[in-house]
Amino acid sequence: MDTLHQAIEILRRYSIRPSHQRVAVMEYLIEHPSHNTADEVYDGLLSEMPTLSKTTIYNTLHLFKNSGAVSALHIGVEPMRFDSIIEPHAHFYCNVCHRIHDVDMDKELWQQVRHIVPDKAEELQILFRGVCAECS
Repeated sequence: MDTLHQAIEILRRYSIRPSHQRVAVMEYLIEHPSHNTADEVYDGLLSEMPTLSKTTIYNTLHLFKNSGAVSALHIGVEPMRFDSIIEPHAHFYCNVCHRIHDVDMDKELWQQVRHIVPDKAEELQILFRGVCAECS
């Protein structure tokens, strides 16, 4: 499935009306799964959509986050980053290059964590910090 149809499917799955701007933002997140900031999404789409505003990007990303279509990463440094991969996984933040790397986690470990966390927890994030292999 191409990213356009994938983006529309994700939006519909989360009951988000697939407007042109929303589809473009979701497509960008799918095509660039690098934990983007709102400004990075804006800069990435501006050449295709010159009338796009930063406010539209911020509002769209927060709509996606609030609906569960993307997750917002709280890594202790600003700005907030958005992740289009919503399946359970952890993150590693490099203190040198400031990149965020996805870390696959065993499903059994996630189940152990879920036993500790109440069912009504709004979000569950596991973050590792340090120096990545490329920077060490």
